[in-house]
Amino acid sequence: MVALGYSKGFTYTMVGGMVWSVWALAHAPPSLGSAALLFAFTLLVTDLISGLLHVVLDNPRSLKLGPIRSLAEGFQRHHESPAKIYEMPLYQHLYVMHMPLTLLFLAILPFHNAGMYVVFLSLVVGLHLMQMAHLWAHLPAERVPAVVRVLQSARVLLRKPQHDLHHTPPFDKDFCIMTGICNRPLNAVVSVIGPTTHFWLAIFVVVALAPMLVAFLVTGGVW
Repeated sequence: MVALGYSKGFTYTMVGGMVWSVWALAHAPPSLGSAALLFAFTLLVTDLISGLLHVVLDNPRSLKLGPIRSLAEGFQRHHESPAKIYEMPLYQHLYVMHMPLTLLFLAILPFHNAGMYVVFLSLVVGLHLMQMAHLWAHLPAERVPAVVRVLQSARVLLRKPQHDLHHTPPFDKDFCIMTGICNRPLNAVVSVIGPTTHFWLAIFVVVALAPMLVAFLVTGGVW
């Protein structure tokens, strides 16, 4: 991961963004209903975002796209050695989310919009939970914490049998790695347009920006 330019600097900046967001919300909070709506919507969309990112990075054609080549290589090697996801240090597994979260915070900072701060904090929770849900879906059953097994059984988090379907060649379905709730609709779209078109990159960007757009509408005076 060092080759990707990741460093603890992204972690520190992300944490700074979290502190700033909490401070801003404490001084100018949105309504409780708006905050709850944005939190729930963001967590739901995070599962879809995880699936779309997975489609993009599992695409062999992504190996030819310089900016994401290393990430694509890592995702595709994961199919060959799934156990490495829980053999690596936990921080190494989590901190790949810290760069996009840092960039997101810097992008929303000029808006000083309460809803966007709620979404940013929700994504901090959601993306870390996504990474952990993926890890737990690979852990041997005896190593999965009891509370996680309960949540998996309740289908709140991704279950191992559910995710094992993705690790069956040709690796072209069940891409979502947080709750798996979005797998069925995403599988339907993949079956129509195929998993190897670069059009998925555009879809990913649009869906990833959707929570911010909703935040602006909810707390920006349009709704």
